[in-house]
Amino acid sequence: MKQIALMLALIAVGSCLAQEFVPADSVVQNQLRYRLDLARYYFDKQEYQWVITALRDSLLEGVQNDSIAYYRGLAYGKMGKWERAVETLSEIFVQSENDSIKTLIKQSFCQYVQQLDPATAIEKLTELLQAEQHLDPDLMQTIGRIYEQNQLYAEANDVYETLLRDSVKIDTSEVILKLIENDKMRADYSAMLRHLRRLDAVADSTLQAEIAFLSASAYLHLNRYDEALELLLPLYQYTPPSLSRFDVIVALARTYGNMGEKVLSWYLLEEAASVGNSRDAFLIQDQILQLRQSIASDSLAPGQFRHFRLTLPPEQSNQINASSPEKE
Repeated sequence: MKQIALMLALIAVGSCLAQEFVPADSVVQNQLRYRLDLARYYFDKQEYQWVITALRDSLLEGVQNDSIAYYRGLAYGKMGKWERAVETLSEIFVQSENDSIKTLIKQSFCQYVQQLDPATAIEKLTELLQAEQHLDPDLMQTIGRIYEQNQLYAEANDVYETLLRDSVKIDTSEVILKLIENDKMRADYSAMLRHLRRLDAVADSTLQAEIAFLSASAYLHLNRYDEALELLLPLYQYTPPSLSRFDVIVALARTYGNMGEKVLSWYLLEEAASVGNSRDAFLIQDQILQLRQSIASDSLAPGQFRHFRLTLPPEQSNQINASSPEKE
């Protein structure tokens, strides 16, 4: 399947390059076409070293041609020579006026640059952004991913905030979700709630359940149990397909447990074990055992079911009924 995708990309590249500048000198022009045909032949046969050799010609020295840079860069990448691949493909970004070929090589370029050491990769991307003189969302998000891969979540969020502030060619909801995930990874739950409110203002209805669950998780970590409970109870009554019912029940159980309602927490963890897979059930067995031992050995505080609800408040019940699938 990858080979088919690569062939389609090469066909697209060929159409983009068909209109590019070629040298006026007929000898150089003929040699260029011959060498490019040879390079394509070896590329199709996955003989990437021969691609490089085919494009090494004294007559072509100093000739600026997107096809040469494209095939050299891709061949270096296939051989794992990441720095050479990045440098060669960068020539197209800096020197070419063909926006179509820039778009086509961007995915490969971003893939190769992430194989470099982080400092070098960010330096290369920054130089390219400066040369391009505009805020390219794909290159910026690649910088963000490099920071994330190295657990520099605050730095990654600085990149995403810059994108949200200065770029219009982005999926706003997707970028805010990256901010939220990074807030979670660095345990900054106050920032996570701020970004969730920001997401709620721009997201469509398909993300509302996820926003509610993530907000409840943040409230839970901030010990704001009443607010977590208000969001989790509707999701427990009806869990949309976009969420894991196991995760919802475990979060609700932990909320009740932190509120001192151990019996209800135990009951919910047992329910979670019954709806989750074997791995899920195994992961919460220790929690179930600890709750059982605590219930057996301690005198339980009064009001073990004071927050338990058989029914929801009318406004939440209406919300659930509106989002639940209709029965035939």
